[in-house]
Amino acid sequence: MKKTAAAFIAALALAAPAGAAAGESARFDQSFELQPNTTAIYRMNISELHKQCNSLEPGWGLEVQGSGVDLAVGNFGAFWGRRPAPQPGEDLPEGGLPDHQPQPDGSLVQPMPEATPFTPEHVRLGMSLRQVDWNWKRLDRWGNPKPTAGTARSAKAAKRLRARRLRAARKKIVGKAAQSGPVTVVVAGFEYYYSGPSHEGWADKLDMLAKVTTGALTGPTTLTLHARVAIQPGTPSPATDGCRDGS
Repeated sequence: MKKTAAAFIAALALAAPAGAAAGESARFDQSFELQPNTTAIYRMNISELHKQCNSLEPGWGLEVQGSGVDLAVGNFGAFWGRRPAPQPGEDLPEGGLPDHQPQPDGSLVQPMPEATPFTPEHVRLGMSLRQVDWNWKRLDRWGNPKPTAGTARSAKAAKRLRARRLRAARKKIVGKAAQSGPVTVVVAGFEYYYSGPSHEGWADKLDMLAKVTTGALTGPTTLTLHARVAIQPGTPSPATDGCRDGS
């Protein structure tokens, strides 16, 4: 069955670290110290899959901070990875899955893209999410951080704030990449892996990846990947892209 990025977001089954209870969010944050004049891929595993009906919450992203570097990007939507050989009766588009390469064992691999297009909206949302500690529930309907005190903003004020932040975010986009100072984020997204009967929509493994190029850094510079997982009891039901006994 063909899956779009939106469908992956809705259907991915993720398990959180031990100790997270139903109805809670489990945090995944991993930092990496960037080295000067390099291009490297950084990876964060979002725990085990196929346990309960846990799901990836909106509001994932990455941030880079250091001397002369200040960048945050949120809710990028590129997915790639490996899925098993098509099963009898599987509904695939004519000609197979676009951008997937057949392997000797029959599996299909969609390689990591050379670049993923970033927009000012990705940067604006990333800056907003960073301000609320990557908790999307603390954003208003326009993607602005909710006021911490006093009355809520009017719709007109919220739209003005969004427009102002969007203008600032445009300065962080160079071509299709997100850039601040000597640091350029070329690719950001998720790599999935399906091992067998879960091919219908429930990945066994999901990693967040970022490909970053650096120039001459003038001090310690850190990349941090962020994601949250909603803990939802139940049993995954790949045939319906849903859950049983819990959703």
